[in-house]
Amino acid sequence: LSSVKEMDPQIDRKKDDLNALNEALPMGEDIQDLVALLEAAAKDKGLTISTIIPLNSEEDLAGAEEIVTPEGFVISQMGVEVNLIGSYPALKGFLETLEGTRKIINVKDLSISSAAGTLTASNLVITMSLNSYYLNNS
Repeated sequence: LSSVKEMDPQIDRKKDDLNALNEALPMGEDIQDLVALLEAAAKDKGLTISTIIPLNSEEDLAGAEEIVTPEGFVISQMGVEVNLIGSYPALKGFLETLEGTRKIINVKDLSISSAAGTLTASNLVITMSLNSYYLNNS
């Protein structure tokens, strides 16, 4: 009985490890979770999202790699294009927030331009393509 009680903290640590792994690499494509993460990060840093477009056409996925682990798990990627409006410091904070999450997110492309008719640094138009990864259980 005492050895079972000693195992409780180990089991809790393993559960925490599994939860962290599931956040970093969820089972199946979960675009809603990715969108929610992007929306929360943008709002927190003072950016406005104008559009989020899933990149899932054959042309979009042409360069997408699937990785097969030695255990036979298939890791796939999903992409989105995000269009934002805001300042450079807000963009920097947004990217730092994405970097700090457990979810694996890569910025594929990033472009910044000034909003039409403005000369202020607080109205930048930001377009980025992001990739996120998931375990493909199909």
